[in-house]
Amino acid sequence: MAKLERRDLEEVGRLWVKYIKEEARKDAKKSTFIPRDREFYNSFEYRVEKGGIVAIYSTWPWLDLITEGTRGPYKMKWLTHQKGVDIVPLAQADGTMAFRTTPLTLAKAWIHPKIAKHTFINRAYERAVSELLDKVLNKAFDAAGSR
Repeated sequence: MAKLERRDLEEVGRLWVKYIKEEARKDAKKSTFIPRDREFYNSFEYRVEKGGIVAIYSTWPWLDLITEGTRGPYKMKWLTHQKGVDIVPLAQADGTMAFRTTPLTLAKAWIHPKIAKHTFINRAYERAVSELLDKVLNKAFDAAGSR
């Protein structure tokens, strides 16, 4: 098996982050649980680590909850006075906004029935690797054709 050069690994990382943002935006259109803030999309970065591993990092505090989901009911501890959130705007079916005050403590946090697992990071990886593989194969075919 051939070892990828550092520049190829860097390209996988750049593409992976680019496609994470694109795939997360697609999921955000279908789910109210994925943030739509610029800060969320810009929280992703890559690093090429020892052994040629391309790793994705994010500073988003509850990314694991988004990417892993829950098996059942889940306390929304981030929506409490104790966490600094006093009021939450909720869009209504008729287009108006309702404002609800949040519970005071983590112990009384609202319960979400279930949080779906989102796979935008995996889909982005598949796109990045596929694109790099296409480039590598095209270079190989071009080199073989010029002989």
